[in-house]
Amino acid sequence: MFRTVAIILTFASLLFAASPESPEERAFRQKYCGPALEAFLKSQRALFAEGAYEPHVFRALEAALLARQSHGGPVPIRRAAKDAEFEAQWPKTNPISVADYGSEASPIPAREVKVGTRIAGYDISSGGKDYFFRPIRRTSTELDQLEVRKRYAADRVNELLGIEASSKSWWGTLNGQLGLVSERVYGEKNEGRHEGKLIAKLLKEGKLDGRSLSEAMAFTFLILDPDGTIQNARVDEEKKIKTFDHNMAFNNIFPNNDGESRKISALGRTLPQKYTRRFIEGIERLTPEVVIRELGDYLTVNERDSLLFQREVILQDIRLRGAQAVFP
Repeated sequence: MFRTVAIILTFASLLFAASPESPEERAFRQKYCGPALEAFLKSQRALFAEGAYEPHVFRALEAALLARQSHGGPVPIRRAAKDAEFEAQWPKTNPISVADYGSEASPIPAREVKVGTRIAGYDISSGGKDYFFRPIRRTSTELDQLEVRKRYAADRVNELLGIEASSKSWWGTLNGQLGLVSERVYGEKNEGRHEGKLIAKLLKEGKLDGRSLSEAMAFTFLILDPDGTIQNARVDEEKKIKTFDHNMAFNNIFPNNDGESRKISALGRTLPQKYTRRFIEGIERLTPEVVIRELGDYLTVNERDSLLFQREVILQDIRLRGAQAVFP
């Protein structure tokens, strides 16, 4: 049994999001609009000619870039000037709801999980369920900060979309230490680097739901997660695929296409042939206003812009292909 309390630290990040444009941000916008957008589009057309994009993905990207050009928006390919400042202040600038698991006086068992020599987190069990806990260290490195806030933001996007393409997570304390608590995801995984082999095999054997794969592909593309391999996903007994560990998401650069985008299994790099209706309804609800309100405390200005640009690409794909892009 755990209790839930609310810790409201400050709304500084929302104020920051609405603050006037600084000289640095104005220089950024001027540098990466206009001629820079033309140059970026030219480079992507060259990649398309080399076969790096599937046709429907490139057409949607091109339409989104041209739409941005028409209203003077930037290409989301560089870090905004204040990203580093935002990251340095976080998590001081975000409100956190906390679920308590044990306390310093009465701790619950936790097993260390290491990546190399670094403690990445802890496996815990509570109420008959398994969770993974990633601490927010008060002296944490930038990597630690990025891991927890980006993972939470990605899981929150999944929740806002109303789909089940990612694990659920929430803020909590483990034996008195603040961090991120996530569902443990179980199921079949690929042990190698080429996730395409496992997904193709599962599809052929009828062990992977096509709609679930579609949502996972669209979701990881939306959050710009180039690390969306099957090693960060599981296929369960219900044939559903669920992704996790999105610490490389919202990376401010359109995925480099090296041929992986032509694979159906390239999570985070390409778009599905068909979308589910609930995903379409969810992404239509994910407006800029919702993104700022729900994610403004966890994503930098440029990370939010990257998310919204990916949203524009997906909406263009749905618009251009119409009914053929939707599951019946």
